[in-house]
Amino acid sequence: MTESMLAQSTAAPVEGSWTYREILQQPATLLDTQRGLEVDRARIEAFLSPLLAQPGLRVVLTGAGTSAFIGESLAPWLSNAMKRSVEAISTTDIVSAPDLMLRADEPTLLVSFGRSGSSPESKAAVELADARVASVHHLIITCNPDGDLAGARGDNSCVVVLPEETHDRGFAMTSSFTAMTYAALAIFTGIATMAPRAERISAGVADMLARAEADVGLLAGRGFERVVYLGSGVFKGLSREAALKLMELSDGAIVTAFDTPM
Repeated sequence: MTESMLAQSTAAPVEGSWTYREILQQPATLLDTQRGLEVDRARIEAFLSPLLAQPGLRVVLTGAGTSAFIGESLAPWLSNAMKRSVEAISTTDIVSAPDLMLRADEPTLLVSFGRSGSSPESKAAVELADARVASVHHLIITCNPDGDLAGARGDNSCVVVLPEETHDRGFAMTSSFTAMTYAALAIFTGIATMAPRAERISAGVADMLARAEADVGLLAGRGFERVVYLGSGVFKGLSREAALKLMELSDGAIVTAFDTPM
């Protein structure tokens, strides 16, 4: 029986499942992610500082599926915080239509998210950018030190590998999603700036998980067949991610959709 089939067989989370444990570990993995970034801070900032000093730098957040939704969630907020255009373009769009998605004469920072870092489209997006963009640099955020993306060691790349426990073993990405989201947020708004906030964020997540678990069990027991997640702005990507999560964990038995509230 698969983990998603187990999820259908009970009204409450399955305590023995990888996904259940990986959801509950998020307060700890967020703190571990911050600590790892602090250790790596000098290297990351030395790579990014000269790039972000370029006013014409194009910043593109990319990934596939859940990893793409990280970019969709972050792009609006980062654009405002950084006072520059930050775009979210999925690797599948880059690979299927590189002429439309990549600009040869525009200096580009491609920020790639990948839990395993070994999906064919993730590797292909990096290779296409290298081949088609005259000045391109790569910031790679991954949970797998042995993945293809983590092996990028050129002068134009900076690889940030997150703590081992964020490399989710469950089918559905959970702590990998939040860890990569947090890592990118900290990197672009200031690793040192996020340090005093990390404890509060972790405590808030822990409190929310403790309060929500009983409610989730009650909701799951109602036998619903469809769920529509609504979100706009920074919540648009999150609504897409939530819809994907429920579809994955119910093996498609629950029909999910996403849209804006308007």
